[in-house]
Amino acid sequence: MGASDDIKGKAEELGAKATELGGAAGAKATELGGAAGAKATELGGAAGAKATELGGAAGAKATELGGAAGAMATEIAGQVKAVVGDLVDKHGDKAADAVQKATAFVDEKSGGKSSAVSEKVNAATQTAVSSLKPEATEDPA
Repeated sequence: MGASDDIKGKAEELGAKATELGGAAGAKATELGGAAGAKATELGGAAGAKATELGGAAGAKATELGGAAGAMATEIAGQVKAVVGDLVDKHGDKAADAVQKATAFVDEKSGGKSSAVSEKVNAATQTAVSSLKPEATEDPA
């Protein structure tokens, strides 16, 4: 039975070696898994930092463009105000006179029942015309 004992001994040696190699493989897998996790965390942090950087740059650009759009809108509004002011300056009295004639006609046809409303309409028209006229600039002479 010497050969049987010899085979049994070799099998035990191989089992011990397999256990040792399995443990070493498990330890290496754990080490590599930890390294992969650390690298993933590092890359995730780098991606987050880049996203934050790009978000900040996008926000700054949006602010810049918003300011430029606001400046353009202010400039256009000024131009529109000047054109409307010129029109009101030239023709505002005609508009106010037309409204006054229309309210007088309505008052006449209603027998004066709408005179309170007509007065408010005329006053509002005068206020609108006055507010849209360009401000007079004084001559420094």
